[in-house]
Formats: sequence, C-alpha cells, structure tokens
Amino acid sequence: MSYVDDFKVINKKRKIYSALFLTLWVPAMVLGELYDPDPHIITLSLKGIGLVFIILAVIKYKCPKCNKTPSWGWHVESCKSCGEPLA
Repeated sequence: MSYVDDFKVINKKRKIYSALFLTLWVPAMVLGELYDPDPHIITLSLKGIGLVFIILAVIKYKCPKCNKTPSWGWHVESCKSCGEPLA
C-alpha cells in the first residue's frame, strides 16, 4: 500500500470519529437546553463518549511516512512536515 492509500484510510477514520462525536454532542447540548433541571448524568455520558471519539480523531491523524500531523483541515494535499503528497 502506498502512503496515499494509507492516508485515505486514516482520513476516512478521522471523518467517522468526527461524525460520531457530533452525533453524541448535539443531542447532549439539546437535552441540556430543553429540560429543566438538566439531566446531568445523560448529558455528561454523551459528552464523555463523544470526547473519546474526538481524542481518537486527533491521536490517529498522522502522516503515514513521518508519523506527524500532516496539516489541519478536511482536504489535505501534502504533509507539512515531510512534504509527502497525500492526495
């Protein structure tokens, strides 16, 4: 597998982790606003699980060649550290 193919898999996982984060945090935020008193245990659980996914997205997002963060953004052309083309 080439570095480009490896990075496509890494980027796809990052997008999945980010989507899971949003699907957990948005309901937690809505529940916190709609209900009085705030259902703390439910919103805290949703936020905690969502936080795990966003941490995974940040930790796993590495350049396959140099193992450093390539660049931030959704469309990365090349690694800012080693210059390897990733798209």
